[in-house]
Amino acid sequence: MTRFNKPFLIAIDSDGCAFDGLTVKQRQAFIPEAIRVFALEDVAEVYVQCAEEVNLFSHLRGCNRFEALYCSLTLTRRRVNHPLGIPDIEPLEDFVRSQPTLSQDSIEKQIETTGAEVLKLALRWSRDCNEKIATLAATIDPFEGVREFLQAAVAHANIMVCSAATKDALHDEWERVGFDRFVTHIAGQEFGPKDQQIRSAMGKGQFPPTRVLMIGDALGDYRAAKKAGVRFFPVLPNQEKTSWAVAKENLLNPFLAESYDEETETGFVNTLQEALPRCEV
Repeated sequence: MTRFNKPFLIAIDSDGCAFDGLTVKQRQAFIPEAIRVFALEDVAEVYVQCAEEVNLFSHLRGCNRFEALYCSLTLTRRRVNHPLGIPDIEPLEDFVRSQPTLSQDSIEKQIETTGAEVLKLALRWSRDCNEKIATLAATIDPFEGVREFLQAAVAHANIMVCSAATKDALHDEWERVGFDRFVTHIAGQEFGPKDQQIRSAMGKGQFPPTRVLMIGDALGDYRAAKKAGVRFFPVLPNQEKTSWAVAKENLLNPFLAESYDEETETGFVNTLQEALPRCEV
């Protein structure tokens, strides 16, 4: 059982936030595997543009892989103005919109219920991506400044990983660079959405909201923090080193003094919103 033994809790996203893996995994695993599994070779260039927009450069950055797949397929179909030659994607939309936990386990259960071909392809895609990502793991390093932040924070706060990736991939990633020694708990997609992961951890440790912080690189992370009722700090895309320095030098002490206020948080969030414009799907 996870043991929280410090008065504060900091939840940290992994890909694109603590580790420089989001772009690598998208361009070398998620996107090419989708083109292969869904036979999108004829529209590959458009799909790459749409998938990168969804996953890297918009307000959808960092969303669950199955939601990102649905949005990328939908955006591609709209831009090429034909059905792409793939099965009806409505069951994938239903899955993404209706299930509280978007994981391989939950999509397997949905397949048992519906037998939808698009869900079978999505599950195959997800499993193939996991295999591909496992071969990439050794090439993905943490951003500069993360280790220093963890070293400073761990004396006063429990650190948890809060991510939409699979728990096995997260354990491998954090253990490989020795960051697991700073971490009390690693939560992946199997633990539900990020707000649920945070609330569950808060309940186990009986943390008041003023003593909980979420650090992420996407607006979905901010929304998860707000749903959980806790403060948020953004790691800005392409400004990760600076963001982690600010977190250590300017954020950590106010947070530990319970004086990181809404006005300061809003200023940080506005900067993130400017970096990630809305993508209409």
